[in-house]
Amino acid sequence: MLVTLGLVSLGVYAVLSKRRAADTVMLQVDWQDPVSQIDRARVAPATALLTLAGNADLTAINNALRQGDLDSAYSLITLSSRLSDEERIGSLLLLGKRYAAADNLTKSRLADRQISQIAVLSPMLSDFSRADALLQSGEELSKIKQTREAVAVLNQARNIALRSVYLKPAHRKHILDRLIADYSALDIGRSAWEELEAALQSGGSGQLAPPESGEPVLGDLLQKETLPDDILSSSEERERKATVLAEYIRDRGGRVSNALVNDLHSALLVEDAKRQGAYEAGLLQAAQLADKINLLKARVHWLTLKYGVALKSQGISVVPAWEEQLGTIQSELAKARQDLYGLYGDQIVALPDASKIDRAWVELFRHQLEMGRLGLYPNYPEEQLIAKLHDATQILITAGKDQSLRVDTIPDASKPVFILVDTADYSKGVLP
Repeated sequence: MLVTLGLVSLGVYAVLSKRRAADTVMLQVDWQDPVSQIDRARVAPATALLTLAGNADLTAINNALRQGDLDSAYSLITLSSRLSDEERIGSLLLLGKRYAAADNLTKSRLADRQISQIAVLSPMLSDFSRADALLQSGEELSKIKQTREAVAVLNQARNIALRSVYLKPAHRKHILDRLIADYSALDIGRSAWEELEAALQSGGSGQLAPPESGEPVLGDLLQKETLPDDILSSSEERERKATVLAEYIRDRGGRVSNALVNDLHSALLVEDAKRQGAYEAGLLQAAQLADKINLLKARVHWLTLKYGVALKSQGISVVPAWEEQLGTIQSELAKARQDLYGLYGDQIVALPDASKIDRAWVELFRHQLEMGRLGLYPNYPEEQLIAKLHDATQILITAGKDQSLRVDTIPDASKPVFILVDTADYSKGVLP
């Protein structure tokens, strides 16, 4: 998740025009899984236990940020499988700013890179939300003197502003105005924004497409979730035990009770057994595809929580047996996601509107790549997914109906770099 469009910079910033730059210079930084960057030694258990205690992910994250517990906030954000893309971006923006204020520029940069990754890969965001996230990420990178990355990220927002046919005129103007100010602040020459000023004077780029054509096909499918009562009730005892432990640690200045840890340990094992049985029985009995999808989504969420416990992401060891089985749990989580995406594929094929099927496949592959880069899909098959995304995108382009910006890759980095391009620049392997 660390290699993003922000890791690409161009010599003398020549990327700012539509022309191909002869002196393109790739800034290569090894991609790292955000999960591997959790600093368990700096995580505060009383805060990091909040999600195990039943708090909503966003509530727990905001609590950590209010307390200035940045490493716990990072752990909670990274291992949340329920945050929407907008919520994750907003949380990472706040966290990155707090890290920068604390002079932890490495972690601030890490947060900004993840924002850029989400903005490019997410199938759920509107083009305005993408551009706004990229603007804010680029501005934060500029503040911490990461000028090349800042320019590369801002260039992606610029590409959306100039090429997207789904932006409302007011939104386009907002992005272009901010870009002109940002490029000016970076002091990289007037040529950086001449095209932007021209776009402002002309009112933007081309004809606005029908707004409904920019809506994600998989919106409801990826976000909606309902769970059977027997699965929901299995969490109650674990939440109670985690709450008691978190309060004990908080009230005693960080001291941990082994007895209360053992209580939570037992509750987690009981819940795990109940959930495994409920999922297996439910999947056998479910007659509707939607019901199976809901069960597998619940299984993914549970295995992500279990993965976090195995990683000791709460800052303490709760279930040592899971820590020893970390590789197995990773494989179970990956398998659950593969099964879930297989069912999404079945639902795509069954869409009543055949004209939306091609777009749905593109969105599904983008979602899988996003989850993989964020660390929530361990050992994901990146090369195969990129190939599938490429094939699905070509089909969409050939059909000639969809006008979205395309997710492309630059293949000659240490890890593929994802960028947004228009159809004319797709598959050229270079930045627009």
